[in-house]
Amino acid sequence: GQPFISENRAGAEGRIAIDIVKAATPDGNTLLFTPIANICIYPHTQKNLPYDPLKDFLPVGMVGAFPIGLAVGPMTPAKSLAEFIAWAKANPKQAAFGTPGNGNIPHFTGILFARAAGIDLENVPYKGSQPAIADAMGGQVAAVVTTLGDFITQARAGKVRILAHASNQRSPIAPEVPTFKEQGFNIEANGWYGLFAPAG
Repeated sequence: GQPFISENRAGAEGRIAIDIVKAATPDGNTLLFTPIANICIYPHTQKNLPYDPLKDFLPVGMVGAFPIGLAVGPMTPAKSLAEFIAWAKANPKQAAFGTPGNGNIPHFTGILFARAAGIDLENVPYKGSQPAIADAMGGQVAAVVTTLGDFITQARAGKVRILAHASNQRSPIAPEVPTFKEQGFNIEANGWYGLFAPAG
């Protein structure tokens, strides 16, 4: 029954918003809406993190989950995951995948896939999903690994081809896209968004 304001404080991999909520009065009026990486991954992959998710925040609840997908642009000829693996083996210097940054679920999903497939894929980190997808469409990177939902518009327009996603079952937003597991790779990687309050 109360109005609320969504105040986007993007930048520094979410740290600007995190700092604001961490310093806010712990009265329940200021909450942090953030993806999994800031809470569960960055404390283990980044040095000198200026917050401790266990001490500085109180979890309120999970808002939603999202699968991670792999897509290729029109310059990469693969129409299936098997074809992409064969292409990457034949073109190792071009075998790179874009992600929305380092040390996050898409980055690790790409590494897991490359290891499982026995191919070398170089991670190219971007400042967000859309620049990575744009470069895949333009042929600057062979593939992109990011949130499945970020591909849907471009896939329906024929600008990218989604080859797989890392859920344990097909997604209702893209039921035509097979999972990694369906194609023989035991890879499951889903992210989530959650609400957190300042500690106390």
